[in-house]
Amino acid sequence: MLKLRLFNFSQEDYQALATIHNDAYADSRLRATDFKRIDDYTPQDEYDWERTIAEWNGKPVGYGLYVRSLWLKDPDLYTIGWLTHPDFRRRGIASAYWDHLENEIFPERSMTGLLVDVRSDAPDGVPFVEKRGFEQTEVRTEMVLDLTTFDATTFAEQSAKVFKRGIEFQPLSDLMEADDDYLKKLVELANMQRKDEPNAEDQAPLTAEMFQNYYMSSDTFYPEGWFIATHKEKYVGWCAVLPNPKRPTEVSNGITVVRRGYRRIGIATAMKVHVAQHAQSMGAKQIRTSNISTNPMLSINKMLGYMPRYDSLAYRKLIKES
Repeated sequence: MLKLRLFNFSQEDYQALATIHNDAYADSRLRATDFKRIDDYTPQDEYDWERTIAEWNGKPVGYGLYVRSLWLKDPDLYTIGWLTHPDFRRRGIASAYWDHLENEIFPERSMTGLLVDVRSDAPDGVPFVEKRGFEQTEVRTEMVLDLTTFDATTFAEQSAKVFKRGIEFQPLSDLMEADDDYLKKLVELANMQRKDEPNAEDQAPLTAEMFQNYYMSSDTFYPEGWFIATHKEKYVGWCAVLPNPKRPTEVSNGITVVRRGYRRIGIATAMKVHVAQHAQSMGAKQIRTSNISTNPMLSINKMLGYMPRYDSLAYRKLIKES
């Protein structure tokens, strides 16, 4: 028998989220603490969010979430998501959660639209959202680079041209000690990137607190592997290694940023090569990243040898004009 109930913030419920996620997506495992960290820096009274657990005969077999998208310029867009354990799919669980949202949650809120991401390899995901009026807005390709075969010397000449321009790569760990304004400079660079990166939804600027919560509050924060491209005293870009605490041989390459006026001179490629070398020195065997299909960074990743894993498809359902 299916039952939907509110998430209760217990260790057991957080572990249920991780178990369901990991059984569905073994290639992108999360821990209970990963879910809790997100909740801890997302105040419910501000972001208006709620998790729901789906139980089948008392066993957690799925979960859902809705959250007000305050990181976007239109704060009345809501992001929703749901996931059903692979062993319990096609039993109406996702439909029951959607009915719960449509009948009990949406009518009480003044929302302009709904956003949802669907993995291209998720069974039934695309027809489910399209049947309910969602339209695809963008494609993000998840990619992986095999570090056991990556040869940085192939790109040595390109990197040398960047360094001849006076560009240096400094680990954030050093700048945190030497530069009192490092956080201010990083936030400014991040907000420039948020304006420029091709996204289906307009991004709201980050505050220093939001930046710290998003980038610096988790155990994947690794300032020794977060490299800042500097030109004299100006921060002109960054590229970072994000360790995987559960799988030390797998790391991620966080977003790569290059300041306007410093683009198309090879800085992004040189930073990515530098980050890959650092990951190799850590003993990592592969590095993961993702890019929106319209982002020029996608072609750089392909040139470096990144191979596609799957696509994450973004969908929007318009409710009313903002």
